[in-house]
Amino acid sequence: MKIIRPLDVTDAVLTDSNLTETEHSEWSSATTYALGDNVQVTTGGVHNIYESAQASNLNNDPTDADNIPTWWLLVSATNKWKAFDEKIADQTVNTASITYEFTPAEWVNAAAFFNLDATDLNITMTDPTDGEVYNEDYSLVDNTAISNWYDYFFEPIVRISETLILDLPNYKDAVIDVSISVTSGNAEVGEVVLGTQKLIGDAVFGTSVGIQDYSLKERDTFGNAIITARDFSSRVEYDLVINTASIRGIQRTLSDLRATPIVWTGTDDGDYGTLVYGYYKDFDIVISEPVTSRATIEVEGLT
Repeated sequence: MKIIRPLDVTDAVLTDSNLTETEHSEWSSATTYALGDNVQVTTGGVHNIYESAQASNLNNDPTDADNIPTWWLLVSATNKWKAFDEKIADQTVNTASITYEFTPAEWVNAAAFFNLDATDLNITMTDPTDGEVYNEDYSLVDNTAISNWYDYFFEPIVRISETLILDLPNYKDAVIDVSISVTSGNAEVGEVVLGTQKLIGDAVFGTSVGIQDYSLKERDTFGNAIITARDFSSRVEYDLVINTASIRGIQRTLSDLRATPIVWTGTDDGDYGTLVYGYYKDFDIVISEPVTSRATIEVEGLT
């Protein structure tokens, strides 16, 4: 099992994109806003959309925590920055393609993408000294359900909704370009995570996967089902074999990340549903043998 410790995407890191932030007018201290008016703030490291919670809303800064929720409600990140807001369900959307250029100025050797709706993905890394050191295209068409010619012709085309890349070369000063594209319609992505990978142990059979569904399922007085669809989160309980000599270091790593959403994967390709972006709820290490020991880590994904 590996984890990816995410890169903090800031204005200094995200150096270019084909997306603009023009959903709403920029908030102004000189404008009086009515109830329900929307504004955006795209300065000072903030990239959010807010909704006015009152009429006669004048000179109440929406980035001031004291003004939420009295004067303003946080709606979401701007479309450009939804891919980095730690909310998988909120997708960045753009016609044909979404492109980002990152200049991390630190090591990045892994990437993960969640809630994708696209057909193609490209990642390119360019080092100022060595030039282009990585350029790979990835198809986001899922053919795993195709097992015969009938399926090939008549099964609907299914797209991969999440993907994991662990072979990025270690270049500290490289510029990373990401392109998410679709043959027609809108390209969409819920979360883009770049960072450094770390091996925790070997995930073994016995690992369980599932979801936590937040939909409401009720019945009225006549017994009719009333279902309100809501978001869900992935859930994985990893069974691991770890090096006994590494227990202290693993315990310290997990303790440091106790309140940090990170990427977890039981395999190098994210198969079997073990690729999750979220946080662990509990971990338990059993010091069972001198060389190897067993551990369990329960992870809940973000919605």
